[in-house]
Formats: sequence, C-alpha cells, structure tokens
Amino acid sequence: MNIIRGLGGKDNIKAVENCITRLRVTLADPSLLDESLIKKTESRGIVKKDNDVQIVYGLQVAEVHQAVEEQLAKL
Repeated sequence: MNIIRGLGGKDNIKAVENCITRLRVTLADPSLLDESLIKKTESRGIVKKDNDVQIVYGLQVAEVHQAVEEQLAKL
C-alpha cells in the first residue's frame, strides 16, 4: 500500500487516527516520509510538523484510515 510505504513502512508508523478530513499519523522518523508516494494516493495535501503528519483526503478519510489499519495488521 502506497500510504504505508510513503510513511516509511510499518515500523516507522507510531499512531494513525483520522479527523473529519485528514489522516493523522505520528512517525518515528519523519525523514523517511516519501511525499511522492503519498501524492499518488489521491491525497489533497500534506501538512508536516515534527513527527506528526496530516494527509488531507476529504470526507473519505475514514475509509482510508480503515484500509491503512487493515494493511498494518497484515504486515
């Protein structure tokens, strides 16, 4: 899944949540973020601050969050 790879892989993802329009992720090492992969996932933007990343998906973010959680559980 491009989102997980773009975030630096499973081991780099410390927490995943969502609000109404954004996937909120805490990363262990933000330097592993690959914005080009994230942009291929129909995201509308990326906001970065320290180890926190917010990826804007709009109202479908709940489905994106669920898909990410399911993929992380399989890895």
